[in-house]
Amino acid sequence: MPTSLTPPPAEDETECGNCGAYIYAGLVKCPNCGVYLLDPVDTQEDRPKFKPKSKFALKIESFLRKVRGEKHPAEELFIGALQEATLFDDLLSKVGGDRTRFLVERLWPRGIKQEKLKMEAWLKDVAPSPELRKWFAHDPAKWAEFKKRYHAELKSNPQAWKPILAAATHADVTLLYSARDTEHNSALLLRDFLEEYSEGRD
Repeated sequence: MPTSLTPPPAEDETECGNCGAYIYAGLVKCPNCGVYLLDPVDTQEDRPKFKPKSKFALKIESFLRKVRGEKHPAEELFIGALQEATLFDDLLSKVGGDRTRFLVERLWPRGIKQEKLKMEAWLKDVAPSPELRKWFAHDPAKWAEFKKRYHAELKSNPQAWKPILAAATHADVTLLYSARDTEHNSALLLRDFLEEYSEGRD
């Protein structure tokens, strides 16, 4: 059963395309980075232009934060995801003690410590190739073609997914992934591929 480590936005939230923060869907401007999400009604309104800060300015900000004992803004952005991951891990340890878990992502999930994630193995090679990931870019319009290409990669690399089938003969298996899209991700395709293979349909 595929399970995401990164919770998607709530129904009344959206993700800022500039800084990645979850904000209320009705906002015109991101309160975290100041970037406009929608065109304002008054087109004459002066919009703040993004200007990267110099290394010296960033060092000064970092020094002042340490003096004041303040957290870096990025820590606050990821605290929700970290809490969700912790709760998810606690839940599985209580409910599915005999469940075997495999991480099926090529990259380690952002913000999750390896010692906190209880699992059987991290199977990098069972994930889509870097070239296929880059081409897909989580674009739902490419989903059908992505499915065909990933299916071909799995068929040509059985040693990557055979450990999952072997574990499934002894206990229930959970596939862990980090994509926020719960309907268009490679873990779902991997699950379907393994089910078809075990039933002799592939």
